[in-house]
Amino acid sequence: MDLVASVLRGFGYNVTTNRHFIGAEAVRKHGDPKNGIHSLQIEMNRGLYMDEAARTRGVGFAQVKAHLTALARELEADARSRSRA
Repeated sequence: MDLVASVLRGFGYNVTTNRHFIGAEAVRKHGDPKNGIHSLQIEMNRGLYMDEAARTRGVGFAQVKAHLTALARELEADARSRSRA
């Protein structure tokens, strides 16, 4: 969680953790940390990537996509380094 928050803050996003949002039940349902199954929910302001009035991709879509791709790569690298330890 700290890695995700750090990476997203580095991109300039306002990040909060452990706040209850609708849909958090999915995290509880699918995650099982005691057995090594972790779950993460990221809530984003749709205005960052979407023209909500037109319901189409907004001007920020490509940037958000690139940021989330970079985040996924960071998580992959972290998981690989932990699995080697």
